[in-house]
Amino acid sequence: MQENDLKVVAIQTLADSNDADSVETLRWKSDVNFFCLQHERMMAQILVGTKSDKPFCVLDSSGVAYRDFYKEILISELKDDENIRLLFFDPKFGDDLVKLINKELEELPLSQVGERETDQIRRILVIDNESYTSDLEWALIDSLTNELRASNIGVLVAAPAESVLRAELLEKAANFDVFNLRKLSGEEVENLVGQAVEAPEKAVMLAMLDQKEDDSVGSIPGVDEVSAGEKENEVEVEFKVKSNMWQRLRGLIKRS
Repeated sequence: MQENDLKVVAIQTLADSNDADSVETLRWKSDVNFFCLQHERMMAQILVGTKSDKPFCVLDSSGVAYRDFYKEILISELKDDENIRLLFFDPKFGDDLVKLINKELEELPLSQVGERETDQIRRILVIDNESYTSDLEWALIDSLTNELRASNIGVLVAAPAESVLRAELLEKAANFDVFNLRKLSGEEVENLVGQAVEAPEKAVMLAMLDQKEDDSVGSIPGVDEVSAGEKENEVEVEFKVKSNMWQRLRGLIKRS
């Protein structure tokens, strides 16, 4: 087992623990829906992590699409915290990370560079389209965990769904804590189906679960099987459903 895998297992065990002392009790600022209790506990751990002495967090769900759902929930929660300021970096669209970090370092006295303690406000760097981040950019991000610790800039990033890209990110983020959202059980999926009948937001979550990126969950109960010919005829409709789903989801959670 790799070192990163051990880290994931350790944090997974903490989140699954029934010990009340191991799970921070939080009052979420907005109405939040979770797929299961383990996810709720894990999200609490991540939120606490962003405010801790080691605010470097990887949100990992082993390829399941709901990692993006939870990432947006965290952003929504943190953006209203007066003690935290969010920074956004998207390498896919040409954001300049060096310029972004340098702007933040302008407020850091030279005497504090290299120190572990700081009086700087906590900033959280949120990385989007993480698989486009270059090795040079990752070196700068990693320096926030060591040489530039006094900048008080933490990092929140979601691991890519694709296995090779995921492994590469976990290797580069060796100094980060990895929080793994486990796969739903069949019983949990059935419970979600039952809740979706009366709750629109649960129906959106169910649709998101159905558009999974891997085989982590079986067929959604209650959905009729269709023949191969019928599936071919519904390709265009399915494409529209997938495109529409994230628009509906983002309608529930807004960054600004």
